[in-house]
Amino acid sequence: MNKKQIIEQFLRSITVIYIALLMGQILLTGTFTFLKLGLGITSTEDIGELKFIFQIIIPVGLIFGFGMGQFLMNKRLPSIRQLSFTEKLNQYRSLLIIRCALLEGFILFAAVVYYLSDDYTFLGYVFLGVVGFLFLRPTRFKLQEDLEINPSDLE
Repeated sequence: MNKKQIIEQFLRSITVIYIALLMGQILLTGTFTFLKLGLGITSTEDIGELKFIFQIIIPVGLIFGFGMGQFLMNKRLPSIRQLSFTEKLNQYRSLLIIRCALLEGFILFAAVVYYLSDDYTFLGYVFLGVVGFLFLRPTRFKLQEDLEINPSDLE
């Protein structure tokens, strides 16, 4: 198998993982929204004072998740670039999953708080988090740029 085929297979596999992570966020939020708006089912929990704390924790967490993911990419990419071709791809896949998971955790947390609090502000945080998550989408260009793969190797 040549490098081009390996890259294509890698991109397919990492895209499937990425889409699965994204769909988890969308489906959970969609389910909560359907329960609230479609069926009129709301949480019986009163989170009262916690709501204020969550209004601080969630935006800070989203910024932290996105920033920490970027920090890890910048910190680990130089060492990953020195590895063999297949090892580069394996390490890069792990790094992408960690980067996405850092953001996804806070998005899912915001979705749960949205359901429990009946506050659409948290739905807005989910939306902003998903938009940020969309920027993490793995592409051929990002792969070539991040791993410094020569485009002529892929022809």
